[in-house]
Amino acid sequence: MESKEYQVKGFLSYSTQDDEFFNRKDITRLKQNIENYMRRLSGIDIPVFQYAENMKYGQILSDEIKRQMQESSFFIPIITPNYFMSQPCREEFEYYMESLKSTECRRIFPIYFADIDDNVAALDNEAINLYNRYRETQLYYCDLRKLQIDETNSDYIKTIESFSKNICKFLHPLLQIIKHVNEEPSILICGATGVGKTTTVNTLFGKKLGHVEGGRRGTTQLHQHTLMSEGGNVIIYDVPGLGDSKEIDKQTKKIYSEIIKLGVGGIIVVIVPPRPAAFGTLETVKLLISKNVDIRKIVFGYNKLSYLRYDDDDGENKKIADIDSLFGPVDEKEKKAIDDAKDMFFQDLNAYFPDKGFKKEQIIEYDSISGWNFYKMFETIAKVIPPNAAIKLKKAVDKAHNELVEKQEKKRKSVEEDITITDEKKEQKIIKINTEIQKLNEERETFTNLIYDTVIEFIGSVIDLSVKKIKNWINKWF
Repeated sequence: MESKEYQVKGFLSYSTQDDEFFNRKDITRLKQNIENYMRRLSGIDIPVFQYAENMKYGQILSDEIKRQMQESSFFIPIITPNYFMSQPCREEFEYYMESLKSTECRRIFPIYFADIDDNVAALDNEAINLYNRYRETQLYYCDLRKLQIDETNSDYIKTIESFSKNICKFLHPLLQIIKHVNEEPSILICGATGVGKTTTVNTLFGKKLGHVEGGRRGTTQLHQHTLMSEGGNVIIYDVPGLGDSKEIDKQTKKIYSEIIKLGVGGIIVVIVPPRPAAFGTLETVKLLISKNVDIRKIVFGYNKLSYLRYDDDDGENKKIADIDSLFGPVDEKEKKAIDDAKDMFFQDLNAYFPDKGFKKEQIIEYDSISGWNFYKMFETIAKVIPPNAAIKLKKAVDKAHNELVEKQEKKRKSVEEDITITDEKKEQKIIKINTEIQKLNEERETFTNLIYDTVIEFIGSVIDLSVKKIKNWINKWF
């Protein structure tokens, strides 16, 4: 599957009853002429949707037609008397006109194919009302009433070129934004061997992308995953861990070097207790620094926290309970043990790499099995990847979010169908699951707002547009 970039597109609306005056191939040629000139003028492909010959075209708007119009930034009706007498054309025009009320980022660009004013008397009242509404939109139009669709005719070419230029002028702000956001973000998952890197990949991105071995050693070679989602892809590099043997580490370091040469947006170094600053972790950080990686791009994911131990009120040394929910540890002593462990790792990190400027905020506690702190990890990554790639990360996270919610809903259904537990216990479990889903949705909203503000700030720094205008253009991506 190819990477899907953010794209501007238009919608061509015409009456099939006019096929007796101009055949379908003429309409297709006209559409292609407009597309070619827009590409020449903007440097970007701007497709215009046209009904497929095998597409159902009847009395009501199909979901596909509605979707195409919703995604279109401009609407090209081919104006003839038949257009306003056609029920499907009326519905399309009304549907698109309605969308203009909610955004200033859409426009109608009509093409005249036949005189209307001389034929108004032949239209019914509904058609006349629609025609009058149409006249109000005539800011930019293309007049082909006295011209044939003929690429050898200079007047036709000048008319189409001028029409295409007007569309591109209107689309210019959006085209500039798209040039800056169509960058594919990449994330490198690395660390010592056996710390849960591949499990982290699978949980963070909502599906089993990598294979997790049952023994100590997991990933033994580079795995590149393309997390595909509507609106863009995210590249995930899952690399072997360091700290195994000199020979294997030598090969692994070569893999790191090749990936870093390609450029990565963010880096997650997975660490685990009881010695997060173990040889494999330190070698990983040392290698990244030696390759001149911006240390601000590094996020340390503190995984497998149930390995930590602490003394309870009675002086008994206990291990942290397994994290089996999206709320994580609830015991205050367990929370303090985790925070103390982060402090110790932070001190070790700065002792081994003084003057590098690592910050404690770069260390994120999480659980690669349950998905606890899923969004805290992504919020930290979002702050270090290129801002122009943030929307695509957001789209990929949306997909992972939906899969995580679906997992919770399946768990809830299983509880509801469980006949081995009491109604009281069942209700308690369902309330807990519902609360977890609510927590996920709230965290998603916070994350979305973070991405939204990041993208607006970035675009505002490279394009001379008001914040309001930028928001209007990018709202459909959120």
